[in-house]
Amino acid sequence: MNILQAKQIKIIDYLQSIGINPVRMYGDFYYYHAIYRNDSTPSLKVNINNNLWYDLGTGNGGNIIDLVCLIHNCNVTNALTEISKQNIKSFSFQSSKEINTTSNIEIKHIQQLQNKALIQYLSLRKISFNLAKNYISEAYYKTGNKQYFAIAFKNNSNGYELRNKYFKGSSHPKDITTIEIKNSHSINIFEGFMDYLTALQFFKTDKPNQTTIILNSTTNINKTLPIIKQYKTVNLFLDNDSTGTKAVETYQTAHPNIKNRALEFYQNHKDFNEYFVQET
Repeated sequence: MNILQAKQIKIIDYLQSIGINPVRMYGDFYYYHAIYRNDSTPSLKVNINNNLWYDLGTGNGGNIIDLVCLIHNCNVTNALTEISKQNIKSFSFQSSKEINTTSNIEIKHIQQLQNKALIQYLSLRKISFNLAKNYISEAYYKTGNKQYFAIAFKNNSNGYELRNKYFKGSSHPKDITTIEIKNSHSINIFEGFMDYLTALQFFKTDKPNQTTIILNSTTNINKTLPIIKQYKTVNLFLDNDSTGTKAVETYQTAHPNIKNRALEFYQNHKDFNEYFVQET
């Protein structure tokens, strides 16, 4: 790709391809958070008519190449490489308004986590890249005629939980994820993988010291009931909502030694990650 070809690409399409979506739109202008600096208000203004951008906070501006140089802290040659790496016409973040199902998601490609937009999303959830890369991959998937990308967490049946800033879904088949630790007398149970990663981050470790199950959905609870009978203690890290409360009650009827760790660590928050993001 050369400079002339790069300038034909719409800035808003490039930003979408790396997972950056407008905060608001007004007339011919799209407003974004300037991800290359600490920007609490949407200061990056893109004119969709002349395909130029302007940073209201710093006074900088220019074309798509200038912006990519700034985002990636690179020169023009590397900026052209960054632009060409994105299949801008094909991939984007899936909107939260779109149907969230497992039946219509087709995984096209799984690779090592490297997409900057996905890494930034994890950073917003206070999950470090060095920790996440041990458990999370990068998925490119298709729903209907549209293609998207997301972080991907694998389950026991080779299905994936899919997440990005705007979408929460999963591919078929749906299942639990088990991380088995030999000679473990206790078992940890998390509702979702983001809370599991949060716990590792919170306890400053890269792996659990006890066997751990991530449900990936409370509909998978019955799959875990025979398993927990093998352990002396069951530590629950579920959501503090009606669904989580019912799940705790189900486990309490199935095992004599249930520890509801949600009440211990994040009693006043919906889940472990919400607590970790807001309070630490």
